[in-house]
Amino acid sequence: MTRDLRTEVHQIPLSVLFSSFPELQAVWSPLHQVWKGLCANTSWENRFEESQDTEQKILFAETQDIPDVEKYQRLEQLGQEQREAVELGEGWFLNRGKISYPRLAWLPSFEQRGVFWYPKGGYREWHSNFPYNAHTDRAGWRIYLVDVEEEGKSGFQYLNEEGNCIHCADRKGYANIFWLPHDRFFWHAVFSRTNRFSCGFHPLPHLNATMNEILLAGSSL
Repeated sequence: MTRDLRTEVHQIPLSVLFSSFPELQAVWSPLHQVWKGLCANTSWENRFEESQDTEQKILFAETQDIPDVEKYQRLEQLGQEQREAVELGEGWFLNRGKISYPRLAWLPSFEQRGVFWYPKGGYREWHSNFPYNAHTDRAGWRIYLVDVEEEGKSGFQYLNEEGNCIHCADRKGYANIFWLPHDRFFWHAVFSRTNRFSCGFHPLPHLNATMNEILLAGSSL
């Protein structure tokens, strides 16, 4: 029976990805250094903590369990998962659940999907990226390069095909990789009780075969 890699969430060392895709390292390394510097100054962390109102604390708490799908579909369809961004400086913005850097790189074989700092109490609420209209995400692999200050205090949550909530604990210097389908909902979320940094990428379709090879090889690591 052929293994369907698209039904799993994979964790692959950054070093493995960088050996195949050095352009990802070229984007990651300078941003990662900036993030480490920002973490040394707690002023933005304090701004983030002060911004967490009751609504946001509920969204954070709900990342820990099976979501109310009707609620989160409504948030996605109406765009209510978005929150007005507050500029912090140096190109960084305070958003709902995280601090983001929207100046994304242009790469020939990847779309950069975001640069995110999740301070303690940070989150990305349950969402599916389902194509409700022609302007939403395309199907394909998603790569999120991740680093955390402390392991065991953050993770990627998702609902499997049986509807169970699966927890993938973040690992220092690993990527979380998953397939975003367009024939079903793939509900997923992020939470963090530590400083967490991630850069997201969508490999373009011509890299799918290479991605499959990396994921199959990564299963034996």
